Amino acid sequence: KIHSLVHFVSRDAFGIDGLSEATLEKWIAKKYISSYLDIFYIDRYKEEIINDDEMKIREKSFSNLTSSIEKSKDIALPNLIYALGIRGVGLATAKDVVRTYNEKDFLEICSLSKDELLMVDGVGETIANDFADETNFLCAKKLKEILRIQSYKSAEDSAISGKSFVITGSLNTFSNRTECKNLLESLGAKVMSSVSTNTDYLVNNDVSSTSSKNKKAKELGIPVISEEDLLGMVNGGI
Repeated sequence: KIHSLVHFVSRDAFGIDGLSEATLEKWIAKKYISSYLDIFYIDRYKEEIINDDEMKIREKSFSNLTSSIEKSKDIALPNLIYALGIRGVGLATAKDVVRTYNEKDFLEICSLSKDELLMVDGVGETIANDFADETNFLCAKKLKEILRIQSYKSAEDSAISGKSFVITGSLNTFSNRTECKNLLESLGAKVMSSVSTNTDYLVNNDVSSTSSKNKKAKELGIPVISEEDLLGMVNGGI
């Protein structure tokens, strides 16, 4: 159980900042949570948690955590599918399923038959069988009632499709790099961790920074662009 919950809150799933494995284990032991859904109602146990010396979560920390949980309800469809922890379904496979059936919503995708899933590139018998498990649909029904599921934009005709980006430094519009990365990948771009000859753009709001990544980009003649420049590209401005 703990492994599935850790996966559920991980960066490429719901990305709930501050919710560690140790905290989840304590919540399970205290019977505050027993399923994915319970995480979104943890405020029912606010008094017990902030007054528990063992947990060391005081009111401000608890407020930050519940804010992160609330924010996580805004989730892109592929990340939500990935969060379910279906065996063999990584984020890339979840995106492939959504792209193949882009006219379907979350419940419809979770209700796909084995034959329909086998139509997705990279999905074989084992993944199709696990994906089509009825328990995924039952979980999806409950989650859909409380989440704000974001539509997944097609990479077709995107101004940045096929481009490679590296993101560094602090961000202003995006809450974190993962949110920015998810948007770029949804539009067909690639996001890498380090600058190389294969990088098309380095995103850094401090364009004049003397950081190692900025220096490497300048050495290789790779444009260093701000977040504002990036948003202009996303909207087809460049």
